Amino acid sequence: MATSIAEVKRFLENEQVKYRDYSDNAVIFWFVTKNYVDRDGDKAIAIIVEISEDGEYLKIFSPMAYVVQGPHVGAFLQACMEIQWQTKLIQFEYDRNDGEIRPIIEFPIEDSSLTSRQLFRCFLGLVEIVDKYDPVLRKALAKGVVEFPVEVPPPQTVDRMLETLLAAARSGQLNPEQMALLQSLLANAGGGEEPPSEF
Repeated sequence: MATSIAEVKRFLENEQVKYRDYSDNAVIFWFVTKNYVDRDGDKAIAIIVEISEDGEYLKIFSPMAYVVQGPHVGAFLQACMEIQWQTKLIQFEYDRNDGEIRPIIEFPIEDSSLTSRQLFRCFLGLVEIVDKYDPVLRKALAKGVVEFPVEVPPPQTVDRMLETLLAAARSGQLNPEQMALLQSLLANAGGGEEPPSEF
């Protein structure tokens, strides 16, 4: 079964994605980004889809997405590793000879078949992750600081957490860490019910 570059092209054409040939077994196209800026100053990221091993292996990557040099390369690579830990699919390759950092998703197709849904999940996931964490990566390279923004849960999640913690507090089943979390949630929610003083 496996796949072919012709099949990849068909999937892209069905979704009206404009591409061009990159090699005999690869195509390249661009996605508009919100944060990420390429080396030409454009808010866009290049994506290459490459088929190898007679259609049994797929690579989706962004060539030269970053070129890292200077005293903070280690911090940048640390940020890459933390992003890999926090997210799905993506890896970062590093060429120490020229400083290229290449976000990549790759997997064996083997005797299976590639679907359009799989393909689009991969490259949309790659674009979304790079775009989301671009400020973190830039700061790591510029200042040597690896700092991720605090993820704020949606209001419904906070409300459920508050209800659960308040119920546990009323029944005296909160430990000190849970009590601290409850107090923090109440403070950030702008007041409301006071947590019980005893637990």
